[in-house]
Amino acid sequence: LTFCIACRDQRRLAWRNNISLYNRTCNLCKESVVTLYSKESGINVFCNKCWWSDKWDPYDYGVDYDFTKPFFVQFKELMQKVPHLATVNDNGVASKNCEYTHDCWFAKNCYMVFFAWKVENVYYSTYMVDGSKDVIDCLNIMEGAEWIYECINSDKSFRLKYCHFSVGCTESQFLYDCRNCNDCFMCGGLRNKRYCFKNEQYSKEEYEKILESYKLDTHSGVEKARKEYNDFILKIPRRFTYITQSKDCTGDLIFNGKDSKNCFMIKEPENCKYYDNGTKPKDCYDLSTAGELTECYEGVTLDHSNQNRFGVFSVKSQDIRYTQHCHSSKYLFGCVSIKHGEYSILNKKYTKEEYNELVPKIIEHMNQMPYLDKIGNEYKYGEFFPIEHSPFGYNETVAPEQYTLSKKEVIDKGYNWQDNLQRTTGKETVKPEDIPESINDVKENIT
Repeated sequence: LTFCIACRDQRRLAWRNNISLYNRTCNLCKESVVTLYSKESGINVFCNKCWWSDKWDPYDYGVDYDFTKPFFVQFKELMQKVPHLATVNDNGVASKNCEYTHDCWFAKNCYMVFFAWKVENVYYSTYMVDGSKDVIDCLNIMEGAEWIYECINSDKSFRLKYCHFSVGCTESQFLYDCRNCNDCFMCGGLRNKRYCFKNEQYSKEEYEKILESYKLDTHSGVEKARKEYNDFILKIPRRFTYITQSKDCTGDLIFNGKDSKNCFMIKEPENCKYYDNGTKPKDCYDLSTAGELTECYEGVTLDHSNQNRFGVFSVKSQDIRYTQHCHSSKYLFGCVSIKHGEYSILNKKYTKEEYNELVPKIIEHMNQMPYLDKIGNEYKYGEFFPIEHSPFGYNETVAPEQYTLSKKEVIDKGYNWQDNLQRTTGKETVKPEDIPESINDVKENIT
């Protein structure tokens, strides 16, 4: 390894744009589309219906490997020619009514949802997995929550609002680190309680009077409660890390893990290291946002794969290396947007024998003619894609959430910067002051 842990993580995250969206036109059907890729990216964008169809062939873009140029230069040239999904989802394939989502799989009726799978009726939320249903404005819900609003890390819960790190709770609001609590309001650190307010026990009648006095059906009532809650939970002891039912694990937010180090927001990992956001990985290293995979290394969203290395949004595949948006494939090297393919290099088909003969030569060439970035780092075989080859501006990606850089620092390093981030303004149909104070007075036509 020639890059430290943090630099490898930063490099991967700079290839993941979660929520920077743009209006463009599908280059095949010419219909309007919402996409991750700005016009400045140079990426050829297809709407998802066209991309998943058989109206085009990714092998039409195939090229011979050129031993006079570094591999990463050749891959970037190919990447900018081959059509990309406007946003990454399987709408119309394994998902239904989920057109306006990104990194969303096996889902139904979702809108503006980012990084989700196996969920239903979810809106304006990020990282929702495994059975959650009827969820709005939530973050990091890993399992089986229903009818929840503005919650973070609150799994296996029902009818919660404004709750954080609370599991197995029902009919409650403003909870922090509570377990198996019902009908509780503004509490922290409780276990198996009911009818509690600020960690004090009340009768059902007393509790209902307190709840009614806050007028939580109104905006002002919620804001008053939020301020009190934020002050109250400062007094609640905090766990040093959230690791539950796990053995020999380090990191945070690890559930049912085994022998995994430096992992974060992950469910049922086994023998993994330097991994964030995923479910049921085994024997994996240096991964971001991926689930149900084995023996994978250095990639972003490599779901349902085995021996998938240096990939970006390439799922359900086996023994593939340096790919982007390649699905249900095996034995690929340096390919883009291949579906159900095998024995291919730079989107050109080979026989099994030709492929096995050429790949070792390419690896040797990558080591003998490494790519050099602007600040002198060498990229040989075994390194992930350089940040400067990402189709996104650094400020469009999730990387700044952990590795903040100024525009000058980004430019000095040779990375991309997006000056024209698209924002929707001036199209509001209702002024905030015209919205009724109580949710009960809001009419359905507000939608």
